[in-house]
Amino acid sequence: GWEITAMDFPGHGNSSCKAEGENYHFIDGVSEVLAFCEQMGWQQFIIIGHSMGAAIGSLIAATFPEKVAAFVSIEALGPIFDESITAVEQLRKHVLRRLKKPSKLTVYPTIESALEARVEIGELDHEIMRPLVERNLQAVEGGYCWKTDRRLRWPSALRMTEAQIDLFLKNIACPSLYIEGDKGYRGIHRLVKKRMPLVNDLQTTYLKGSHHLHMESVTEVAQAIDDFLKPLRD
Repeated sequence: GWEITAMDFPGHGNSSCKAEGENYHFIDGVSEVLAFCEQMGWQQFIIIGHSMGAAIGSLIAATFPEKVAAFVSIEALGPIFDESITAVEQLRKHVLRRLKKPSKLTVYPTIESALEARVEIGELDHEIMRPLVERNLQAVEGGYCWKTDRRLRWPSALRMTEAQIDLFLKNIACPSLYIEGDKGYRGIHRLVKKRMPLVNDLQTTYLKGSHHLHMESVTEVAQAIDDFLKPLRD
C-alpha cells in the first residue's frame, strides 16, 4: 500500500497561525510543502490535492518536476484567475481589508451550534461535516471558536495572470489525474476545461458529487486514484 501523509497548511487545522503582522500569500504554499517534504526526508513524492491544495500542487509539479512522481488534482487545475478584476483593484481590496479593525471573534456555545452554522453555508450534510467541524474547533471562554486563522479569508494581494498559470501547467511533466464532481463549481470547471490541453500527460475522471466529492464519493475517488497510481506501484 501507499504511505499517506496529510499536511495542514499554516493557519489551517492543527498547524500554528502566522505571527501577528504577517500575511498569508498563496504562493508561499509551494515552499511550505517542500519544506515539509524535506523535513520528512522524501526525495520524491506523489501530490494529491483538493482545491487550493491542488492549485499549489500544480505549481510544485511544474517547478520541481524531479521531485513529483505523479500529481492528482481534485476540483482544480492551477490557481484561480479572475479576469473581471484588475491587479490594481485586487491590491486595493487586500490592503483595505488588512487595515480594517478585526471583527469580534464568533463564539459558539456548543459544538452542535457550530456544526449547524457550517452546514448552513456549505454543500455537505451533518454526517460528513461533523468530523471536520470537531477537528477545527477549539474551546474558549463561553464555548468554541474556529482554529482557522481569519486572515486566510482576506483577499489575495496579487493573483497570477492567465499567461503565467498556463506556463506552469505546460511545465508539468509527471503523469497527472484530474477528478471532477458533477455538482462542483461551474466557474472552476470552465477554467479547467480550457486548461486541460496544456498539461502533457493528463487523465480525467468524472464522478458524482460536489466540490467536496472526495468526502461524499469516498470509495469512488479512492478507487480512481488507486487505479491511476497502479503503474507506479507495480
